Amino acid sequence: MVHQLHQLKQAIKCRGMDCSFIRQGENEFHEPVGEVEVLSCRGLFHEANGFLNVSLIESGKVYTKKESKLLVLYHAELQKEDTVLIEGVRYKVIGIDDLGNLHLCLDLSLEVV
Repeated sequence: MVHQLHQLKQAIKCRGMDCSFIRQGENEFHEPVGEVEVLSCRGLFHEANGFLNVSLIESGKVYTKKESKLLVLYHAELQKEDTVLIEGVRYKVIGIDDLGNLHLCLDLSLEVV
């Protein structure tokens, strides 16, 4: 497992992109104080076939829609609904998958904001 983690770190280091995770911050009275940067790291941006879109209007055709994803090393502070900036584009984290529940990496499902 150590070898796999090393390979993952090298792939993210060599081919990854810089990304910043932000979320709405709160003060001690739970009032919004604006966006706060939670984490800055590198990740591998990729696309996967996410879900099916069935259209009954067009003769019952079935389309698959690509889903944007980001593979990052494990960070416990990441949450759904966080916003991530990747090369100037804002995405919302709509799903977090801890691959194999090993706490090595996270595959984040993204949606363009």
